Amino acid sequence: MYDSQGKRVYSQRFDRIGTLSHEDGENTYSRTVDIELPLELKAGNYYFEVTTGENNSNLYESIYDDNNSKDNKENLIAITPAPAPDLTVNNVTVFNTATAGEKIDVTWEVLNKSTVKNALGSWVDRIYLEEVGVTNPTTYYLGDFTYTSDIGEGKNYKRTETFTLNQRIEGRYKVVVETNVSKSLYEIIDTNNSSKDNTGIQFNTIDISLPDRPDLQIELDTIKVPDVLAAGGTIPKDSIEFTVVNRGTVAATGTWTDNVYLSLDGRVSSDDILIGSFVNGAALEPLNTNTNSNVPNTKDSYRTVVTESFEIPKYLRGEAYIIVKTDVGNKIDEYPFDETNELAQKVQIESLKPSDLVTSDVKVISEAFEGSAIKVSY
Repeated sequence: MYDSQGKRVYSQRFDRIGTLSHEDGENTYSRTVDIELPLELKAGNYYFEVTTGENNSNLYESIYDDNNSKDNKENLIAITPAPAPDLTVNNVTVFNTATAGEKIDVTWEVLNKSTVKNALGSWVDRIYLEEVGVTNPTTYYLGDFTYTSDIGEGKNYKRTETFTLNQRIEGRYKVVVETNVSKSLYEIIDTNNSSKDNTGIQFNTIDISLPDRPDLQIELDTIKVPDVLAAGGTIPKDSIEFTVVNRGTVAATGTWTDNVYLSLDGRVSSDDILIGSFVNGAALEPLNTNTNSNVPNTKDSYRTVVTESFEIPKYLRGEAYIIVKTDVGNKIDEYPFDETNELAQKVQIESLKPSDLVTSDVKVISEAFEGSAIKVSY
């Protein structure tokens, strides 16, 4: 089947098994078939073309295969699109403000704008957040919801769902609802045009803020490390000290680990040498606030002393760093303050003076017999 411009829009195959004689009276056959027109056809004029023997490797016609097709271009068929529903999303509503990690309720309405056809079957509504005010907006998928029903002409349905926001989302967003996202329901308006009827966007944006979180830091003025170290020597016990404070707005609760490293570049990486690891199990209130008496063992800072000596590798020399990192592995949710957890202090490592063994005065007799013992002195 072709449109008036000669573009094929539909095809169907009908097999025939048997023989067709070359004798008069037995060299033809007639056939009538039922063809169901696709719903997606646009309004316009169409024609059919029938081709016999197509792609049949068992049929040999030699030079007589140029007359296998016939069409009805002289008698075009006018096709009108079938009546269809037309879904559109209306009235997407949500609160104007929210906090990351919280639950929000989204309510939306889907209307069948068609005046000639019910929306009968099953389709999917999709909901997501889309950042506003940026060139390449970030999106956050919220959920898909299947709706199975019979929505009459001019009728609608309303739905409310609860979603939990991403823990680390922040900024201004709009709520987007799309209906019939998989196109499982045929809609003449949406299919034949590039309209946005199936997408509803909340008119009032939602501002999402981060919740109050702790911010563990190494207090700069309190860190103590040796100024000079000797390669091959040791870092004396009790010579490294540091204080951890919470510069966030809420208490840090739970268990976290503080590590001390010897580093050549001042940033924690896989090639650093671990000097010591210390587990903290007490809550830490925000600095310069009154501790919460309802939480046991609370305080606003704690000090750690490295009580074990540490041997410095002999190959190190020159500039190096002692790095203290708190909350190793990010056990405490501090986002967006995860980058403030480490502090490096520069130290100088004096190189180890190497030994220099020299061999000289090798003496041996000038002649000897095979298998005999001789003396070698040096």
